[in-house]
Amino acid sequence: MGRSSWFASDGIRAPDPASGGSLPGGTAGVAGGRAILHRVPNRPTPASGGIGYREPGARPHNDLAMNETPEQILAPTDLAPIPQAPGDAPVLWVDDDENICRLARRQLAKRGFDVDVASSGEEALRMAREKAYGVVATDLTMPTMDGLSLIERLTRQNPGISTILVTGAHDLELPQHAWLDESLVSVIVKPWDSTELCGSISRALQVTTAKRRSGADEELDGMRILLVEDSASDARLIQHHLEKGFPTSDVRWVRRVRDAVECLERESWHVVLTDLGLPDARGVDAVRRLHLAARGCPIIVVSGRDDDEVALEAVRLGAQDHLQKDELRTSLVERTVRYAIERKRAENRLSFLANHDPLTELANREHFRGLLNHALARARRNRSGFAVVFVDLDHFKSINDGLGHHAGDAILREVGHRLKQAVREPDTVARLGGDEFAVLLEEIDSPKVVEVVAERIGKVLSEPIQIAGEQLEVTGSVGVALYPDNGDGVDVLLRAADDAMYEAKADGRNTFRVARTGLAEDQRRNYNLSRQLRHALDRDEFVLHYQPQLNVATGEFDAAEALIRWERPGEPRVAPDQFIAVLEELGLIEDVGFWVIDEACRQLAEWRARGLAIERVAVNLSPLQFSGGSLVSGVRKVLDRHRLAPERLELEITEGALMKDTAYTHEQLTELHRIGVRIAIDDFGTGYSSLSYLHRFPVQILKVDRSFVGEVTESKEASLLVSSIIGLAHRLGLEVVAEGVETEGQLGYLRLEGCDRTQGYLHQKPGPADTVDHIFSRQEPGGVQGRLTVGAFPGFLQVS
Repeated sequence: MGRSSWFASDGIRAPDPASGGSLPGGTAGVAGGRAILHRVPNRPTPASGGIGYREPGARPHNDLAMNETPEQILAPTDLAPIPQAPGDAPVLWVDDDENICRLARRQLAKRGFDVDVASSGEEALRMAREKAYGVVATDLTMPTMDGLSLIERLTRQNPGISTILVTGAHDLELPQHAWLDESLVSVIVKPWDSTELCGSISRALQVTTAKRRSGADEELDGMRILLVEDSASDARLIQHHLEKGFPTSDVRWVRRVRDAVECLERESWHVVLTDLGLPDARGVDAVRRLHLAARGCPIIVVSGRDDDEVALEAVRLGAQDHLQKDELRTSLVERTVRYAIERKRAENRLSFLANHDPLTELANREHFRGLLNHALARARRNRSGFAVVFVDLDHFKSINDGLGHHAGDAILREVGHRLKQAVREPDTVARLGGDEFAVLLEEIDSPKVVEVVAERIGKVLSEPIQIAGEQLEVTGSVGVALYPDNGDGVDVLLRAADDAMYEAKADGRNTFRVARTGLAEDQRRNYNLSRQLRHALDRDEFVLHYQPQLNVATGEFDAAEALIRWERPGEPRVAPDQFIAVLEELGLIEDVGFWVIDEACRQLAEWRARGLAIERVAVNLSPLQFSGGSLVSGVRKVLDRHRLAPERLELEITEGALMKDTAYTHEQLTELHRIGVRIAIDDFGTGYSSLSYLHRFPVQILKVDRSFVGEVTESKEASLLVSSIIGLAHRLGLEVVAEGVETEGQLGYLRLEGCDRTQGYLHQKPGPADTVDHIFSRQEPGGVQGRLTVGAFPGFLQVS
């Protein structure tokens, strides 16, 4: 479209934000005090080429005069929307705030706009795949996909669409790529003026119409039209209208369906026009035969008969439209041909989207299963072999969370491209979802061939990917299943390839494994658990339960420990110690561990924003989380994202974790301590019982194991041990938290010994956030949740 300029709604030209210029108001973004910012395309000069567009009544020009505003040139002076024609494209408004959606819909519908609403970017993308919107207006800030990400993906999914960004920030600064996106035509700041809003929508619709018309004109330039007509006089009349409506078209005339079928099989055509009364095909049989040979080319029936039933039957058999010869005129023929081509193009696009992933344009899961079924049938018939290859990217979630969805999408597209380069032309590459890909290799006569392909896939994936100015190394774990060695059914082969892929992950990632036959039952159960765990994070099956901690000195609950739970729909609960061990074996603990830290910090930030009296949250770390190298940077990003001070986060590690790779562990713990994160030793006394690390590592908290706490009122040895731990910790300047407190007697003893915090069933069982948050509610003195004080003797608890 060429370059464009940005103008505030009062007509003042805004310096080009992409070039570093400041907009009115002094920022390199949306100006404070300006309700709406418009993009105005600069008109091309004859020498520059390009496509221009303008509103009705506007005069053509190359640029704006110094004393003219965009509204004077491009719109009515009162900014009222230009009335919509019945065929104008609908508008989609996207906002997670239902009230904003209702307001926008009401204001726009009142002025005659056809408006749909979506509550998220994901819903908007799905709706835009099913309906041809002219304009999408999206809020900038939404929970899972922000407005800029949505605009980028919409532009790729729906070329020619116009977008509007809506924001509540008056001093917003947008990244350069947002200003350069030609689909973005306006930026609207809340609260808006309804008249200006409608004017912006009208202008955006006109931009869409102009782009689509210009694109269609370019595509139809030199259009090839096949005319099937046995009457020479009728053929000359139809050809006259076609050549007048499409001056650069190439019209080929044939008399018989047989000749038309030969033309369709040899060459490509934009549209076919056919009579129904032909020498070698009577009635709608001509449509049926042409439709079979047309391969997606639209068919228009031109008949001398005024018969609605025949016309409907022709459409049912594949025709796009029906014209009567005695009503032909150039405008009608031109419009009918254009609409037929557009409808067929939309049908083809919808068919493509039904079978392909819109991001990578690879086959999707359902299409891949269909192709696999066909391959299985051919292999059985020909007694040949084939292979199914699963590819799962390593640590993709960490990359996606760290660099954002823009980078993640770019990586997935590049991976899809590289996989296609790594296999043969007839082989099928599919994206099954998330970061999972699959390859179907047919006509395989030896497992060695598949191993060569798997090695090639690993090699092309490991080459650095340049994203957002950074070089990223992306690797993949590959699993291979062979037919007939690993099964004789689609589901069996898919499961075998999946199992092999997880085995590759368990063996260190960035490698491949071929499925084994005859797995033992316990191995099969472990693989099934592994497969379910891999999908658990994507399916939001992990949840956090929280157990409050009592500050013994103040009698207030001011902290909580976050505990992961796995809730599988319709399945029995698996104990954390069982599935966490599997996560560690599969190499998934780093991704899940970061999710736990992020979710716990998000919940803490929400509680504190609501005014609840909770100071910090504790999260358990696996020793393997230290080996990834991204723990410290990941924690920093989480704290920044949720705007939490580092001391609000407590990370718990076991004694065993301190003893593994001591130098590297010490380095990371020291860095976490330096930025302010609190470090706790969990289950103290049950591990290596080496006290030397307490002064070598930056530890601030000791957690006494429940096995000792449970015996303090029953066993002299246990009470002496707990007393010694508390005394030692305090002499070293450490805080002590006792776990597993279940009786008032245990709480009384711990209070007398000076224990700082306690947690256990006596106070509250672990539960979802909404079942424990009441315990942190700030109460007036004398309220229900009064101050807890412990008397002078074990077991004596008072509430004051």
